[in-house]
Amino acid sequence: MLIAIVAVNASLGCQSVISNFDMSKKQSLGLKDLRTSSVANNGLGSNHSSRDEQSLCIETAKTLANAGHAQEAILLYEKAESISDNKLDVDSELASLYASVGDQTKSIERYRMALQKRVDPSTINNLAWTLIEANQIEEAHHAVSVGLERFPADERLNGSLAVIEFRRGNREQAFRIFEKLSGTSSAYHNIAVLEIDSGNSMEAKKNLQLAVQHSQDPSSRSLQLSEELNKHLASVNYKSQH
Repeated sequence: MLIAIVAVNASLGCQSVISNFDMSKKQSLGLKDLRTSSVANNGLGSNHSSRDEQSLCIETAKTLANAGHAQEAILLYEKAESISDNKLDVDSELASLYASVGDQTKSIERYRMALQKRVDPSTINNLAWTLIEANQIEEAHHAVSVGLERFPADERLNGSLAVIEFRRGNREQAFRIFEKLSGTSSAYHNIAVLEIDSGNSMEAKKNLQLAVQHSQDPSSRSLQLSEELNKHLASVNYKSQH
């Protein structure tokens, strides 16, 4: 289901944006109450403050984001920020949405702004992964290293560090971090997944074999992935020969 929102002009309020929705789509998104509200008809009345309109923007943005309409949610969050001088704390929300639409530069900027207000391992980890996706590996390493100084036991940050070390070419270091987090079999499995992602199918196959050998579960996820990889390699070989 697609929802079209026209470009938001800075001079327009949230009601002008929302009024471009088809009412049936509003209802499907849980916005049916807008039918009888002032914003659905003639705009905000004189007794509505800019704070009221900001709240409307934010609540609607949350609904749209939860429904998978990232670009539209971004427009409303940005509109909410522009309505008044009342400073909003929506950096984390916008950072996640920017990342989901592929705007890594804005996402990174917003995560850093969020960390200036409140430092928490989840935001640091999200920043690191956005940096990884932007192929800014050394910046990601710095972000995670700083995070681990403050939250040394955080599993997400340690897992991200393992991925970063792998991307830096430090496979043994990556393996040791994974092994400490979740055991030998899982460490081999995780390295195999990273090898597949890097296009190194044969190295992935070796690591999956080791993962299966160290697993206590004969129907482990590593065995399943190994079988899928073998089918893929067999298909590739067949196509190359015909």
